[in-house]
Amino acid sequence: MVPKFFAFAALVALPGLAFGQNMANDGGPFEVTVNASGSNNREFTTGAVNVGGSVGFLPLPFLEVAVRDGFSYADPGTGYTWNNTVQGAIDFEIPLDRFEPYVGANVGYFATHNNGSSPEAAPEAGLKFFFTKNVFIYGQVEYDFYWRKTGNTFNNGSFDYIAGLGFRF
Repeated sequence: MVPKFFAFAALVALPGLAFGQNMANDGGPFEVTVNASGSNNREFTTGAVNVGGSVGFLPLPFLEVAVRDGFSYADPGTGYTWNNTVQGAIDFEIPLDRFEPYVGANVGYFATHNNGSSPEAAPEAGLKFFFTKNVFIYGQVEYDFYWRKTGNTFNNGSFDYIAGLGFRF
């Protein structure tokens, strides 16, 4: 079933790739992204919230340099926890009309309210889909390597999955 889905998605995307203009490079050299998520139980006694964003600059049509910040807060019912991650990133992008896959890396600092803070570095990959030359949605996956044991359940690292909305100007 999964291979059929991807084949169908590729067939639907082909006309846009063949006949469209290259929207990814028309929006301007600056980029801003935002993302957020949340969850709670049905009694609203436990929950979590995550927010993040980035500011980027494209000195070349295929190269983005960005600064990112992400914050999360969770209360699983046994006490709260929060963390904040600040990163610098560089991504190599392949503008394909409305689609823009990218790969890159980031380095930064993972801070938390307990004694588990640590510098971190991560390879990353993602995909942007442009609705207009200035507005897009994106998905990204990265694996954060923590330089010190963080004291949480992610002893040496963690996968992060991010989806959000972006703007170029």
